[in-house]
Amino acid sequence: MRRTLVLLLVMTCLTSAASAQRPFDRRLPLARDASIRITNLSGIVRVHGWDRDSIAATGEVGRGSKGFYMGGDRSAVKLGVDIPNDDVTTAEPSTIEVWVPAGSRVRVKSTRGSIVVDGVTGALDLGSTSGDITVTGIPRELTVETMDGDMQLEGASVWLRARAAGGDVTIRGGAEDLVAASVSGAVTVTTGPVRAARLETMTGDIVFEASIARGAVLDLGTHSGAVRVLLPKGSTPTVEATTVAAPIDNNLTPQRALIRGDGRELALSLGGDARLSVRSFKGAITLAWGGPPVKLVNR
Repeated sequence: MRRTLVLLLVMTCLTSAASAQRPFDRRLPLARDASIRITNLSGIVRVHGWDRDSIAATGEVGRGSKGFYMGGDRSAVKLGVDIPNDDVTTAEPSTIEVWVPAGSRVRVKSTRGSIVVDGVTGALDLGSTSGDITVTGIPRELTVETMDGDMQLEGASVWLRARAAGGDVTIRGGAEDLVAASVSGAVTVTTGPVRAARLETMTGDIVFEASIARGAVLDLGTHSGAVRVLLPKGSTPTVEATTVAAPIDNNLTPQRALIRGDGRELALSLGGDARLSVRSFKGAITLAWGGPPVKLVNR
């Protein structure tokens, strides 16, 4: 009798552990430019681009969720984890790992989850409320939004939009058309080349340390964050910097900023046709050389 009770207890524990995480493994044929929508409100989503005409999804569904769903045709697929009433407090985190055709259009939605994407060359639309977002590769279009999570975007894009509230936005790579904004988080752009960019914050710092394409137009603006521009040696933009109540530290040339009340103004040309505008209300602006010499890029 005692042995039977022990066996029943062990079986109960195993059943509970199994029900806590329900694995899934699904595959469907899919066109190389298909549209894919992924939803996992709590947990993690990993997306990998590959060279096959199919989609594969594996992972585990957390306890409290209704289950994993996936359906569609060769042109469009929708998949994700179904949480009752979309209430993430009622379900444990789930994990979704998806392999998609590299040139597809992928949209991922999360609330308390992180998103990781690599190898996708099509279009990406990624959003999470509090989770971090990481992208590696060269997507044609990239839209990323988060409230409190941080972004790490590494590679190159033709069209890039990144917006955060309290999270940091870090971009390592080039872009033809770039807009990045954060309220209290920092915005950092490195590597390049960049042709058109607008970087904005309220209280977060801005760091621009990227190479500049010929004819580039760059606009950096903040209310009270510090702005640091480190131009690779060989950069030749025309620079205009203004503040209302903060200093401008120019280390690019011997020229000093003009004093206008509590603010400063600086206009200088380094000999090229690119334009760099830096604006701040209360945050200090620093302009300096940084990094190795670069070759300007025509695109």
